[in-house]
Amino acid sequence: WAPGPGTLTLVIGLSMLGSEFLAVARFLDWAEVRLRKVAHFVEDVWRSSYVGKALIVLVALILVVAFGYVIYAVFFG
Repeated sequence: WAPGPGTLTLVIGLSMLGSEFLAVARFLDWAEVRLRKVAHFVEDVWRSSYVGKALIVLVALILVVAFGYVIYAVFFG
């Protein structure tokens, strides 16, 4: 699995499994709470200043480059 068009399929699949399995439903509830906390933190940093916006963009860029490197290393390394 890799981010991209398959992400939506993964989320839909997990939600379908969550309707059948209690463990998956609990995991999705747990993940939602954590992701909302992270989203509120990022929103606060984004609204704080231009430095906050630059920091968020820089962190996102670093994560994308790191993920791309890992994918490259796995498939072509």
